[in-house]
Amino acid sequence: HSRDISTQIRAEKKNKENEDHLHAQINNTTESIWSVDRDYRILTINHVFQKDFETIFGVKLQKGYCVLDYFDGDLYDEWKSRYDLALSGKQFTKTDKFEFGDFLSYSEVSFNPILVNGEIVGVAGFTRETTEMVKKNKELEIALEKAKEADMLKSAFVANISHEIRSPLNSILGFSELAFEEGYTDEQKEKFRNSMLHSGEHLMGV
Repeated sequence: HSRDISTQIRAEKKNKENEDHLHAQINNTTESIWSVDRDYRILTINHVFQKDFETIFGVKLQKGYCVLDYFDGDLYDEWKSRYDLALSGKQFTKTDKFEFGDFLSYSEVSFNPILVNGEIVGVAGFTRETTEMVKKNKELEIALEKAKEADMLKSAFVANISHEIRSPLNSILGFSELAFEEGYTDEQKEKFRNSMLHSGEHLMGV
C-alpha cells in the first residue's frame, strides 16, 4: 500500500513539474498563448494574453474563467463560432484588426483543437502580432503603385517628346527639300525658309 502511495506522489510531482515547465515556456514569449475547454473556460493562459485581455476588456483572466462571458453582440458570436469550429476538429488562422482611438494593430490568431486519446477536449489559441508586417506590406504596395505611376508618366513623357521633336523635324526636312527644288518663286521659298526657322525655334524650345 505504501508503495502505491509513493508511486502516486511521484506521479503527482512529475505532473507538477510538467505544468511548471509548460507555464515557463508559454510565458517566455511575446505572443499571446491560451487554451480553453469545451465550455470555453480557461485551461492555460500566459501573461501576454492576460495583459492584452485586461487592457481591452478590463478583466484579468484566470484559470477557470469563461472567456466568452466578457464578449457581447457580434464579438460574442464571432469568437464563439471560432471556438466551435476548432472544437469540431478544424485548425485555422484568422486575421484581426483592432482599433483603440488612434491606435491600430493587426494580428493573426490561430486555433487548434486539443486532442486527448483521440477526443477533442478543448482549443489552443495563439496570437501573433503582425502590425509591422502589415504596415511594411502597405508601404510596399504604395511604393509599387508609385513606381507604376512613374513608369506610365515616363512612357507618356517619351511619347510626347518624340511627337514634339518629330513634327518640327519633318517640317524642316520637308521645306528644306522644297527650297532647293526648281519651279518655286522667291516668295514661296521665303515662306519655306520662314517655316523652317519657326520649326527650328520650336525644336530649340523643346
